[in-house]
Amino acid sequence: MKVYSFYTRQRKIFPMELELQLMRGLPKLQVLGLPDQMIKESFMRIKSALMSTGFSWPNSQQILVNLRPADVKKHSLGLEFAIAVALLLETQQIKLELPKDRLFIYGELGLDGRVLPPKDLECLRPLLHEDDVVLTSFEGDLSHKGRVYLKTLADLKEALVTFREDEIPTPQPERPQLPDLWFSKDQAHVLALSAVSGASTLLAGPPGSGKTTFAESLFHLLPDLAEEDFLNLRAHHLQFGEDLKFRPMISPHHSTPIMSLIGGGGNLFPGEVAKAHGGLLILDEFLLFPARVIDALREPLASQKIQVARGGAGVTWPAAFQFVATTNLCPCGKLSAKRNFSCGYTLQKCRSTWERLSGPMLDRFDLVVLTDAYRSRGAKEELVSLAEVKKQVDQARRHLSESASLKNACSQGIPEVYRVFQSRRRENALVKLARAQAALEGRAEISSSNWTDAFLLSQRDVKAIGDLFAN
Repeated sequence: MKVYSFYTRQRKIFPMELELQLMRGLPKLQVLGLPDQMIKESFMRIKSALMSTGFSWPNSQQILVNLRPADVKKHSLGLEFAIAVALLLETQQIKLELPKDRLFIYGELGLDGRVLPPKDLECLRPLLHEDDVVLTSFEGDLSHKGRVYLKTLADLKEALVTFREDEIPTPQPERPQLPDLWFSKDQAHVLALSAVSGASTLLAGPPGSGKTTFAESLFHLLPDLAEEDFLNLRAHHLQFGEDLKFRPMISPHHSTPIMSLIGGGGNLFPGEVAKAHGGLLILDEFLLFPARVIDALREPLASQKIQVARGGAGVTWPAAFQFVATTNLCPCGKLSAKRNFSCGYTLQKCRSTWERLSGPMLDRFDLVVLTDAYRSRGAKEELVSLAEVKKQVDQARRHLSESASLKNACSQGIPEVYRVFQSRRRENALVKLARAQAALEGRAEISSSNWTDAFLLSQRDVKAIGDLFAN
């Protein structure tokens, strides 16, 4: 008897083939194909579940189960249900109208025969073909048109179980409520520009200047998700044990070690970078992170994936996210490239703080903003709410998607006066910000003023920060 199920390896789910055959011998269950200890322990759970629901256990016969591929160590939360059903089919204790395509069986078993949903059930959806049939628990939330559910093994006692389509409510993204935040016109413009462009953003300046509020507000400006994209993203994060309602926002503490950030360990586990996939990664107090941790972000920011290899094993996780970092420029927080200041620390102490940020890492920020010190706002100062910023951002995204000339804008259109790049990344950052600036203004083409504003935001403050300790 051949059916299909799923196994987990390095927190990723894969389909597998399950073959079951009876042989003369002692009545025991023998699982081949590198099962882990949890699978090996399933013998008594399966036997108890079958006996509790009125089925019989084969006498004087050994049950051989072969899992393919056979050369990969396997962990599975729902294999015992597949073994139980395959055994019932092989011993002709039940009859099923088998589908033309693959029959997947996935679920946990209680000792009383109840069929329980594995916690990674929703992760199966991206792996299923349209015509695949899945036999699983009644309580599960798997959204698939070929899903058939059971409450207990006793439900299989009918003379014929017909596979049917079930109407399962599809999880929908739940965008969090917008907080009541207000920004100056300049802050609101930079916030909208960062959101529309998806730029990696560095905010540096004195304490209390609104850097963290800016970073957290970006989460509320992330793009909406189509249903298919949300389900795939949700399935990805369920592998990490996260019940995603919208896009993720990950903000690790500055004491986070490098392995927790990028992943690793003997049994390879994902780090915070992989968990931020599809959402926003915030590193608050950026320069308090160790230099090794900061530089570990260079590869995932460039490739939008994280590759980790330990002890002869390797795994790749997607890591496409918007990145924003906030920091003070020195221990006292008063250092600024925009104004003079007095500081009680030595120049060497201030320099050692800033030197944690290497030149190549700084170059990976598309947008660098030096914030001003906090000042009390006047009663007549015009403020912009986060709700208004979101409205501007949504309109700009729609305009950008409809404007072929903006989507296809490239570095060839950069005016000659702004071609003073120190790297290709600074050139790409200029194009990205100029395109977003034009979209916010509703333009069909990038204007000269758009190039000017983008140049100042992508180049000026990067140079100012680089020149802080040049002398």
